[in-house]
Order: sequence, then C-alpha cells, then structure tokens
Amino acid sequence: PAEGNAGDLAGSVNGQLVNGVSFAVGKVGLAFSFSGNSTRVDLGRVAPGTRWSLEAWVNLSTLPGGRRAIFGCHYDCRDWSLVMNEGVWGLNVGYGSCVKIVSSGVRAVAGTWTHLVGTYDGTNATIYVNGEAMKTEDAAVNYTGSSSGLWIGGSLCCGEWITGLVDEPSLYNRAL
Repeated sequence: PAEGNAGDLAGSVNGQLVNGVSFAVGKVGLAFSFSGNSTRVDLGRVAPGTRWSLEAWVNLSTLPGGRRAIFGCHYDCRDWSLVMNEGVWGLNVGYGSCVKIVSSGVRAVAGTWTHLVGTYDGTNATIYVNGEAMKTEDAAVNYTGSSSGLWIGGSLCCGEWITGLVDEPSLYNRAL
C-alpha cells in the first residue's frame, strides 16, 4: 500500500525501492513518489497467469508524450500493464504476435487522483477509470504475460518513467 515501505500486505511479493523512490501524501495514507529518473519499485519476477487484474490510484505531476508505464511488466512483446499512452489511460495486453493498448479514451489530468483498474479474463481486456468500464476489447486467448519483472513507475524493456504518485497498487489473480 506504499505506507513508508514496499511491503506486500499479502506477504508474498515485497518490492524494492530503486533509484530514490520516496513517499508523499497519497490517496490513502502515503503513496510512492516517482521523479521520472529511473525511479521505480521492483517487485521481482511475477507471473500473472491467464487471469488477472491490476489496480492503482495514480496522480501524475507531468504528462509527457509516448507510452508511460504505471504498473506492470513490459518485456519481449508479452506486456501486461496499466499505462498512460499519449496522455490517455489504458491497459497494455497481449494480442496477435505482440501487444496492444486498450485505450480508455479518458485523458489524464496532471495533479488529479485517478483510480485505474485493468482486467484480463482469459479472452477480454477491460480498462476501468474511476470505477467505470471505459472499453473492453478482445485479447489473445489465455495470454500469459512476461514474468521478467513487475515494476511500478516504469518498464523493464523501455524505461517509460513516470513523474508523480502511485498509491495502493494491487495485483489480483483473477479478473475483478
């Protein structure tokens, strides 16, 4: 929950703070604070399985172009992650020979808390913004994302660092 450390409430996936991740007032208690300079929380090698959900409260201080990794894994065209792509919230998931972004159509607003949830049920991927399902798209059937490195604040393959806050990041082994 980012309450002054990178400990996992379930006790199975404790993270490591990398390159100066700090803490600031969050949506609930404290939040991870990222400077955009390779700061990240490394949760290690985590396999998502074929059904999963990612959840987080996000409050970015800058909205740079391109794809920005909020929470998940980008590696070897087997991505699974919450992202901001060209200023719009989305979910990155397997499709065809690589991945695609299921775009919410909702633009991020700097300095504003937004609740994001991305789900994958073995067939479909859905992105939720502030509790509302914004878009569902077909994805690869029984897609298994990379277990190369689950990160908060950036991505293993491409950097894609964020500047701002992430609070209460959660991974579930089912589509919520």
